[in-house]
Amino acid sequence: MTDYFKAPIESLLPQAPPMLMVDELLLSDSERTISALRILAQNIFTRNGHFCSEGLIENMAQTAALRAGIEAQKSGNSDLGKAYIGKIKNLIIRRLPPVDSFLRTKVFVTKKIENFAIVKAEVQCEDKRIASCEMTILSNF
Repeated sequence: MTDYFKAPIESLLPQAPPMLMVDELLLSDSERTISALRILAQNIFTRNGHFCSEGLIENMAQTAALRAGIEAQKSGNSDLGKAYIGKIKNLIIRRLPPVDSFLRTKVFVTKKIENFAIVKAEVQCEDKRIASCEMTILSNF
């Protein structure tokens, strides 16, 4: 059995640097997936000393994709490029985190019907929620 927590994050996501917006898998169980990201000054989504809103959205999307990658590997599907964000709604961005911040991003599956999943995503910085949204994801597993 694969230990997803020790696997390189690139083996679970289709993204590669410099577009990789997840550093580490912290937890993935039947209800949620939690990832971590340290905001570095050289990150492509860093502007004026802060991680921009596009980066927060990409981080939430990649955490959802991380969950999809784990599920795909569990089902024996090695094609990590087949999970798509169909819709983002109720997007709230409370603040932009500064460089050197540590983000913890949680994705909860709220509904799954065949190849569609509806997830709620939340980004925390310093134990405060700074962004959230709901996403509809289409995947091939």
